[in-house]
Amino acid sequence: MDKIKILGLRKEKSSVLQFLQKQGVVELIETDISESELSIGVEESKQLLTLQTREAEVSRNQTRLNSAIQTLETKYANVPQESTDLKISIDDLLSVKERESEVLDLLDQMKSVEERKIDLAAEREQIQREQDILYDWLKVEIDLQQTSTQRTLVFLGRLEKSALPELEQALTEHSLAETAILTLKSGDTFDLTAIATLREHELAINQLLKQYNFNYLPIKKSGTPDQIYQSNECKINEIDETVVELENTVKSIAAKRLDLYLLSDYYAVTLEYYSASKIPEDTLYTFSLEGFIPREVSREVEKKLEDNFTVLVKVIELEPEDEYPILLKNKPFAGAFQTILEMFGAPSTREIDPTPGLAPFTFMFFGMMLSDVGYGLLLTIGCAYLIWKVKIDTSTESGQLVRMLFLCGISSTLWGFVFGGFFGDMLTIMSGSKITFPYIWFNPMDEPQKLLIWSMIFGVIHLFGGMVMKIINEIKFGKILNVFLDIIPWFLIIIGLGLMLGGSSLNISTFDVDVIGKWMAIVGAAIVLLFAGREKKNIFSRLITGIGGLYGVINYLGDILSYTRVLALVLATSVIATVVNFLASMVSGGIIGWIFAVVILIGGHLLNLSLSGLSAYVHSSRLQYVEFFGQFFEGGGRFFKPLKYKTNYLKIKEDK
Repeated sequence: MDKIKILGLRKEKSSVLQFLQKQGVVELIETDISESELSIGVEESKQLLTLQTREAEVSRNQTRLNSAIQTLETKYANVPQESTDLKISIDDLLSVKERESEVLDLLDQMKSVEERKIDLAAEREQIQREQDILYDWLKVEIDLQQTSTQRTLVFLGRLEKSALPELEQALTEHSLAETAILTLKSGDTFDLTAIATLREHELAINQLLKQYNFNYLPIKKSGTPDQIYQSNECKINEIDETVVELENTVKSIAAKRLDLYLLSDYYAVTLEYYSASKIPEDTLYTFSLEGFIPREVSREVEKKLEDNFTVLVKVIELEPEDEYPILLKNKPFAGAFQTILEMFGAPSTREIDPTPGLAPFTFMFFGMMLSDVGYGLLLTIGCAYLIWKVKIDTSTESGQLVRMLFLCGISSTLWGFVFGGFFGDMLTIMSGSKITFPYIWFNPMDEPQKLLIWSMIFGVIHLFGGMVMKIINEIKFGKILNVFLDIIPWFLIIIGLGLMLGGSSLNISTFDVDVIGKWMAIVGAAIVLLFAGREKKNIFSRLITGIGGLYGVINYLGDILSYTRVLALVLATSVIATVVNFLASMVSGGIIGWIFAVVILIGGHLLNLSLSGLSAYVHSSRLQYVEFFGQFFEGGGRFFKPLKYKTNYLKIKEDK
């Protein structure tokens, strides 16, 4: 990585920033904005205010656009787009500025339609509530608006049958004999009732009716219940027709959602530019900026800047001890596993990229943990479909994950042949033990102790891989003494202890493996004891530090034991698959039985693939983060984030 410094005329600042954004290879270094503001004049202050106003407007419009896009993708995802090409050129992206008002009109139209739909839905719900009430009154021939005269009032509503005698008696007791109770329609538990009384009795009658749970008819429209009901039905039909028209309008907008994508991404790029425009320190006539740029393109960008603008450009080569952002670059296989590192954190400038080291181990451990030919093929085919048929963008985070899982599916398939698993023991169970899927090495279900031992052996190899990465890092940065005094002794100790514990099982008669292992461990321990604290001058302090260093044996033992999770996950995948197969075999037999068996097999194995695949991904990553990185990785860096065209929905075509 290099540092680039640019000094130019203030009037060309916008053009320079747009050029850098198009190149997409410079990460600008922020400066103190308050100092910048002190160095500009009145006219420049007005321009800055205009810029801030436009930035706020763009931000609001982008929020509205993203909300509309989310609605369209949720409710109208099945509506085909007028254009399905999600790759655009930079010129196409920038040209949408000329159609900004047109696209925003679509947005306003959609907002208006959605608000109209909400109003119509509320209106329809209100009418439907009336319909539910009127349904019981359809055969009652009475004008619901004519419920009073100059001297009388009529109360319409429902009254429970059991309350009628009590209400009549209460009317008599309260000297309201002039009140008449008319049953308009009789039901099983209640009657539709009209209660006529004099106006002067209105208050007393209302109080009595409340006591007896009289349910007033709330509708006071002109016409009989049947007439009002039919009129409401017409209104509901009209509302439904209007909603269909509005739906078609939104669908037509959904078909043009590529324009919404385009404008939203244009706003994203514009906001990125506005953010960058605040970074350079300006004087009345000039501007200056600094940034980081990859060394492989720094001279080319320097030449283009000087050829196209009135600027002075200086490129400074940075050293490992300098602080700068990290840009990773790996071969295709290792690059597929780069997402594992990116989720953990960036390495520092003083260490190597660990991706080439973690890639083969992640490939191996993920495959071991899933280790099933059927599951591996499903995972591989599914990811291949996304990569080559759906054309998922493998430069995105989700695309990188799919690319990694494609390789992990291949590994799972290979380990499935090694351990002999095809959807567990499906062939054996469903064929009544007539067909058995063969294994190349051994079956973990029959020999779990063997798998336990080999899991720890692979774990030791993994730890040694981390130590080799540390050796490479120390040699690259000239710390060769550390290799012989801090790393190689642990190779001797771990291998020596391993030979002492398991050397007798090697059946080597020409020499005593146990003795060789013992002396290897002693030599390694002596080096650690004597040189772990070599920076200290006091001999006692050095010995105490050395004794503390030997405590690392316990840490290595704990790391090695943590690889037993490989055994646990291999057995878990196999056991769950076996249970699924057993359940399917129990219900098989006859057409209906086999239908249920197929459903159990498909659902059960897909669930097992999801759970076991997730577990394999999590635990294989965990082995990298804790055991592998623990041997050498310092971290503390940050990833390179250049000023460029960052889009959310569309992909920028690469210039040829």
